[in-house]
Amino acid sequence: MKTTLIKITGTSATRLLLLAILTATAFAQGGPTVAVNPTAVDFGTVEFDAPKTLQVAVKNNSQKQIRIGAGISGNPAGTFNASPGGNQILNPGEQKSVNVFCTPRSTNTVTATAFITAGFANETLKRVADFSVKCTGLDPFFRFNLKPKNVGLTESVKIHVVGDPVISQINCAPPNDRDPFFGCDLRLRKGVKISVESNSPKFQGFTNGTGAASVCGGKFPCTFFLNANSELTANFQPPAPPTPPPAATEFIVRVNKLGPGSGRVSIGPVGAVPINTDGLPNGQGIEKAFPRGIRMRLNVNPDANSKIRSTVVSGASNCNGNATCEFVLSERVSVQVGFDKK
Repeated sequence: MKTTLIKITGTSATRLLLLAILTATAFAQGGPTVAVNPTAVDFGTVEFDAPKTLQVAVKNNSQKQIRIGAGISGNPAGTFNASPGGNQILNPGEQKSVNVFCTPRSTNTVTATAFITAGFANETLKRVADFSVKCTGLDPFFRFNLKPKNVGLTESVKIHVVGDPVISQINCAPPNDRDPFFGCDLRLRKGVKISVESNSPKFQGFTNGTGAASVCGGKFPCTFFLNANSELTANFQPPAPPTPPPAATEFIVRVNKLGPGSGRVSIGPVGAVPINTDGLPNGQGIEKAFPRGIRMRLNVNPDANSKIRSTVVSGASNCNGNATCEFVLSERVSVQVGFDKK
């Protein structure tokens, strides 16, 4: 093998050699470079509960092996994400895919900037390339609210759903030990088929239908496809009013004697023997039942060394504050009489 040595002489040749060495050194020490394809990622319309993943190709245009990572900046409500986080290896000229994810939080169109980081060997990764991401959220659900009106504890409305992965049937009924729900406010996938019915003999039909449920009416099962937020009222025959208790045939009359003074309180039917407080210590009372509608008389008589302080009567308002009065017994009566010493 023959080796040829070229002798470089002169100042100009020396400068050319030095420039070549410096250029080669600068190239060897430059940072990693990558190419990204595409440079703009549009996810289009993405449903709330179905995140979408797209890929971008990243090519190592450096002369050395590099590590790459990915991230997102200006990320509204955490809509976007990217991977890997910094452990993907690319040899010179090699190309690999980076995943970008869209998980929409609203029906707005949102944009952000995704970026690629890269570094040689154990160097810290630095941001080397950007690309735009765009995503429009789509709520794949509509609301259906069914309101039972006048429904009793034994009645319910059945909702049958075809096309939703979670709910296929539910009963709308008053809360009880077996079914804690009153009415149904459901969030169902758009376009599902809904049938509502009730087998109760007290069911009187559907009214107040809005949205997709506006087609409902009458007593027969109603079927529609959920293409809008919808409401519906299921009407039942109002329950019969409770039977009033039988009218009382008699009422209690009670007398209490109070205060430091003394005296006699008597009350009873006109022309008959009354009850009275004779021998009753102050602070205690006496009571008796008398027939409804009977005419009663009240008499309050203080002893010689006492006076009436107050007469409080409930159930016979015309007697309140009076020492003597008559009334017709129509409810429970309470008499409290206070005596003071003179």
